[in-house]
Amino acid sequence: METTLAPPVTLATQRPGALWRFSAAEYHRMAELGILGPDARVELIDGYIHAMSPVNARHVLAVNRLEFLLARQLYRSDTPPAFLSIQNPLRLDDHTEPEPDVMVVWSTTDQSRATRPEDVALLVEVADSTLRTDRAVKAPRYAAAGIVEFWIVNLEAQEVEVYLEPSTSGYRRKQTYDLGDTIPLQAFPEITVEVRRILVA
Repeated sequence: METTLAPPVTLATQRPGALWRFSAAEYHRMAELGILGPDARVELIDGYIHAMSPVNARHVLAVNRLEFLLARQLYRSDTPPAFLSIQNPLRLDDHTEPEPDVMVVWSTTDQSRATRPEDVALLVEVADSTLRTDRAVKAPRYAAAGIVEFWIVNLEAQEVEVYLEPSTSGYRRKQTYDLGDTIPLQAFPEITVEVRRILVA
């Protein structure tokens, strides 16, 4: 999947009537000032503030199940190799900060700063109405940022799309797992997730 990203917009290229492109710092400042309320479901993509779709019960259930399945395998010792970050910001660059549904983040990460691509061992988006955006908008940006493993839990098709081998033009490998399949994590082959246990009520 190849996507050509628009060149960065600077103050010098802004013109009357153009959309304003925010930095991550400006985005956070708006939240601090109350311009973006604490319950605002938004994320920053390429400098633009996007409204996030409301989550439904199926989405919540899939995220909760995935969190449980990963947590019980990651947290088996007092010094786990990684931890889970649920629906928290990820700073891809100075103008893009999405909030993925699930991230497996290395334990060595400096937690006093924003999570960055090199901190992430696995990133997951749970998709229903957001499937097109997750594939066409987020996947290329995750790949370009170097996210090593990206999953889309496709609620409608009842399957999980696994993307590997990131590059600046997109992920080079994609594999789809059905209800009867088990997915190993690339960073932790001993950790596996049964697709059925994420998706089947």
